[in-house]
Amino acid sequence: MRALSVDSFADALAVRRQFPNWFYTNRYQQLIVDAAKANPAFFELSNKENE
Repeated sequence: MRALSVDSFADALAVRRQFPNWFYTNRYQQLIVDAAKANPAFFELSNKENE
C-alpha cells in the first residue's frame, strides 16, 4: 500500500469515505488530534454524521 498523505481534516474525511480500511494511519490520526485541539465543536458534526 502506498503512503497515505493528506493535508487537511477535510481531505482525511474524504479519504476515509473512499478507503475506509486506509484511514488508520498515523498522519490521519494526527489530523484528528490537531482538529480536536483547534476546534472541539468539529467533532459534534463528525459524530452526528456517523450516527
